Parts: sequence; C-alpha cells; structure tokens
Amino acid sequence: MGLSRRWLGIRVSDYHAALNEAGAVYCSATVHSGWEEVDKNTEVIKLESDDLGGHAFAIVGHNKDGFWIQNSWGGRWGNNGVALWTYEDWHANIMDAWVLRLALPTPQIWHLPVSGISEAGRGKAEFFDQSPPRAEIAGHFVHLDDGRFHDHGRYWSNLDDVHATADLVADSSDYDHLLFYAHGGLNSPKDSARRIAAMKETFKDNRVYPYHFMYDTGVMEEIKDVLLGKEEAVEERDRDGPPIFIRLWSSGGGFAVR
Repeated sequence: MGLSRRWLGIRVSDYHAALNEAGAVYCSATVHSGWEEVDKNTEVIKLESDDLGGHAFAIVGHNKDGFWIQNSWGGRWGNNGVALWTYEDWHANIMDAWVLRLALPTPQIWHLPVSGISEAGRGKAEFFDQSPPRAEIAGHFVHLDDGRFHDHGRYWSNLDDVHATADLVADSSDYDHLLFYAHGGLNSPKDSARRIAAMKETFKDNRVYPYHFMYDTGVMEEIKDVLLGKEEAVEERDRDGPPIFIRLWSSGGGFAVR
C-alpha cells in the first residue's frame, strides 16, 4: 500500500471534508493558557490572548461550534484527552495541517514528470519528443556504448565527468545511500534521460543519490547495430551481384538505400 497526503489551507470547509473522508487531521497551532484548564462541563478550550508556543495534535471531529481534538497530555486533560477547539481559536492560531490516508501504489507512473500535459495545448508528438537538457541530469548518469564512453552528442559522458561526480558525492553529507540504476533494453538515451530527470528528486528527497547507466539500446539504435554490424558480410556476399543492402540509418539521419 502507498500513502496519500495533502496539506490543508485555512478554509474550514477543507477541514470538514478531510474529516469526513479520512477521519482525522494532523495539525499544529499556537496554544495559550486556555489549553491548560479545559472547562469540565462544556469541554471547550477557552480562547485566551497569551502565547505559550506551538503544539501538535489531531483533529478527530467537528460540530457547529468547533473541532474536537485528541490531545497527547493524558486522560485527565479535557474529557479523557479530548476537547472542543472553537472555530475562533482555530482561525486565530492554526499553523499547519495535513490529512493522510492509505492509497494504492502506482509504481508504473511514479517516475513520470510531475508537471502534467494537456493534448488541447500540446500535441502528442511534441510531448514524446521532449527530453531534458544535459545540465538538468548532469552528475546522475554515465553514457556508455559498446563498453566505451559515449563522449559526444546531447548526453555525452567521459571519465573526467565520472570522477567529478564521485568527488561530489563523496564530499556530501546529504545522502545515506547510493543507487545504481541500469536502464533496460529498448530504452533510447532520450527515454533514459526523461526517466532520470523525473526520478532523481524523489530519490534525493529520501537521501538516496541516484546514478544511472545510460545505453544506446533504443529500437532504432538496435536496428542500426544489427544492420550495420552485418554490412560487411552482406557486401562480401553481394560483391558480384546487384547492390541490395538497405541502410536504415545514415550519418544525416533518415533512410538511405544503396
């Protein structure tokens, strides 16, 4: 199971909706002397003007006068640890509030970019052609091709770049773990770059430094390698016959036949 969380603002209707949906809201607020002695008859925290600092607790219900809160000061406080926090007090002193609930995990999309896209404003082709600039993912990948550094093109990589990243991570106190991520087959460099950009902040927020192995293993790269790798054998076989070798990749891109 996963976890869904949402920060609540200062609209009372959001709190009511969150309570109806999740059953509890976790919040912090400035407390005052009214919190120290809750009225035993009304169970209401009397609003006072002094300031005793911040305090965290849970909102567990509501009525027309305010929110029912579950405090952590023991059963002798309020009514077995529960009291009514008036809407006036809430409005004057709320600091922060979150609602949490279990949610179904969606691992198939968590690595996708955070920002959404609408087909009404942008075509599908434009979306799938997008790839991040190298600067956005620098330090988080090494680009290899046939066991060698791919030291040219949009996502170039070399040994000096790897050493610079290693020094940076070794000197940092921001991470507890190092993750090596090898992208599988039929992932082009652009596909890998999009995934690296989308995933890196999630890992880093959890004190994990991600480092990816990028390969030239997209569909077109694989077709190119298969065909060009057999070009010599094909030309030798057809030396005395008509030129039938079809090259699907040329230095200028596109298709070429010879």
